[in-house]
Amino acid sequence: FIQNRDLLSNNVLFWKSNELDNKWRWKISDMDVSFAFDKKLSENHNNYFELLTSNSYICNLLKTLFKSKVFFNKFLNRFADLLNTEFLPKNLIPKIDNISSTLTPEIKRQQALYPESCIDWEDEIIRIKDFLANRKEKQTLHIREIHKLARLYKINISSNIQNACTFKVNTLNLEVDNWEGMYFQEIPITITVKPNKNYKFIGWNTYDTNKTIIINLPNINDTVDTCLYLEAIFETNTEHINIEFIEYPNPIQNNFNINIKTACTPGFPFTGSCYSEYMMFPEESDYPAVNHFPSIGKFLIQTRQDPGSVPQQS
Repeated sequence: FIQNRDLLSNNVLFWKSNELDNKWRWKISDMDVSFAFDKKLSENHNNYFELLTSNSYICNLLKTLFKSKVFFNKFLNRFADLLNTEFLPKNLIPKIDNISSTLTPEIKRQQALYPESCIDWEDEIIRIKDFLANRKEKQTLHIREIHKLARLYKINISSNIQNACTFKVNTLNLEVDNWEGMYFQEIPITITVKPNKNYKFIGWNTYDTNKTIIINLPNINDTVDTCLYLEAIFETNTEHINIEFIEYPNPIQNNFNINIKTACTPGFPFTGSCYSEYMMFPEESDYPAVNHFPSIGKFLIQTRQDPGSVPQQS
């Protein structure tokens, strides 16, 4: 993605640790010839093609792994996951700004000692930011061209009730209840809904009731991108409502008051702050005037989300 040009024949490092899990992992090193460092290049340069056509041992390893359909799908899905999140310009460019602001005082001290150093460093920052602003679309196109993936799918996932859940898409744990991303045709994606407390998952708008679903994105013989809308359907669990009753005066005489204190938990339809609702039952009503609250028997409770809302019968 960053178009590292000092790679393949060197700067290929990997490591493992017996103290961790003894698995080999790649190690990124020496990235100064990146971000279209050669001014003859741009964010449109297809170094992914160079990677897959090289005869270096590391490229041959990748091409051998691509023969596994499972690995190939995981590789492209992980690439798409990153393109939809970490590699978005809105996430990358602020990181460049943060690094730039940290280095600014150091560069000024450097230039005070060596006036000829770092002359055009601010222009280089602009160039890197321009690269990152356009790289996602170019990299996506390179992958589609090389693997002959004519179509992109925009996946939009949401919930019918706000804050009812979060989602996991492939390797992404998304702490939101509404999200969209672009994925490649013919590469199945895995989506999992994770209900929040006091919400009951009913199913998807596709009539699938499994929390985890695998979406197959078919190959259609045209290049028009398609949007797929998935909605998780929820209902609220109302059994998690605590109601306290305080009656006064005690003993009750003629008219009496009930202080209803509702302790609403997250997920109950009444959102916002819970409060005390005061009610008066006149003598001519159906509620018996008795001396002890538990013996009142069946009665009507009116609850409100806020003092200005319409009462709801419970």
